[in-house]
Amino acid sequence: MSHPRHFAPLLGLSAAVLAAALSVTTPASACSCVFPTIEAAREDASAVFEGRVVAIKPLVTDAGPAADKQQVTFAVVRTWKGLDREERVDIVTNSSSSLCGYTFASDTSYLVYTEGQPGALSVSACSRTRPLADAAEDLTSLGAGATPVAPSPKTADAGAPDAGTPSAVKPPRAGGCASSRAQASLAPWLLAVPALVLARRRRRRAKQP
Repeated sequence: MSHPRHFAPLLGLSAAVLAAALSVTTPASACSCVFPTIEAAREDASAVFEGRVVAIKPLVTDAGPAADKQQVTFAVVRTWKGLDREERVDIVTNSSSSLCGYTFASDTSYLVYTEGQPGALSVSACSRTRPLADAAEDLTSLGAGATPVAPSPKTADAGAPDAGTPSAVKPPRAGGCASSRAQASLAPWLLAVPALVLARRRRRRAKQP
């Protein structure tokens, strides 16, 4: 039995749609990870720390904003590797989870395993990075950790006056130059008084019969 002629355009359209669907490129698969052990993750990481997210924003480079990457700023609470003196640190991660980017949430604490060099640290979803609430096993294995301490600026010498601050004027000490000069000016008069007294006594005696 033959199909009516008015069905022919529909059959042709269906075939075209099916061919187009088959010709569409299959999207890239999502990020697939094999998580390392705690010991291996610590050994391979450039830094391991506990931090609270204080800012998330697109990464800005010399060429402008990088839409596919995010910069995440952490307040560092304690550290197990690296970051001994950094109380804040910026890390970079891919914005897309399909590119193994890690999705951080603001004002949330994490145990972070980073890659890269100081000043250019990055985090992958394939690391053992995780919210602190889910990191009990890692924290038990890692131990207490250490609190980072930023180097304080050098303090001025306590004995030297601050720049731009007039030094206090000290009063002259008793017995200083001023008192010595006064005593020196009185010294001739003090020596002359006994001589005058003796001269008067001699005159009185000479007048007596």
